[in-house]
Amino acid sequence: MSRNHVNLLPWEYRRRRLTLYRLRRWAAVWLVCLLAEGGLWWVQGDRHEAVQQRLVTLERDFSSVSRLQLDNGRMRARLTDLSKRETLLGQLQSEPAPLLMVGLASQSARDCAGRVCIDHMQYASATPAANDPPPAKGGKKEVAPLPPAERGKLTLAGRGLDSLAVSKFVVGLRDSGVFERVELKSAVGDSAASGTHGYTYALECGL
Repeated sequence: MSRNHVNLLPWEYRRRRLTLYRLRRWAAVWLVCLLAEGGLWWVQGDRHEAVQQRLVTLERDFSSVSRLQLDNGRMRARLTDLSKRETLLGQLQSEPAPLLMVGLASQSARDCAGRVCIDHMQYASATPAANDPPPAKGGKKEVAPLPPAERGKLTLAGRGLDSLAVSKFVVGLRDSGVFERVELKSAVGDSAASGTHGYTYALECGL
């Protein structure tokens, strides 16, 4: 059984009520949307803050690693420099100073009471000689051991009043303990035609 009714309220009143009803519905929808958006924004804000804190921690750790790498590079460069200096000092210590050899030669000449003079002095660092190739397999020939390589060579040339003075000069150089080898290369006496007396000598000292 259907029931019909007639709304006898004024048209303005009915339209106002319909408008209020729709406004309430849309207000509820907007309120729900705002609440949902607020919750989402809060969750995203917490996540963003956590990401920022993690980023700050990583930047701090990275700065520490970068500082360590920089310090490591500086230490490596300093160690390389110290190694080069140590190698240079080792080379300088292994080789007598030229002034020391000049002083020894001058002292040996002075010990001869002015009977020996040095006219020429030359020092050269000797390079180690290359080893001879090994003998062929099955060969019976024995190779003699090589002499120790010399670190340098000092060449002296000058004049002496007699052979005794030259010999004393050579013995003084040997007794100094600095030279491994002191070899008299030549000792030539002056001829009578020259009108001078004495010996011209040439020495070679190996270190």
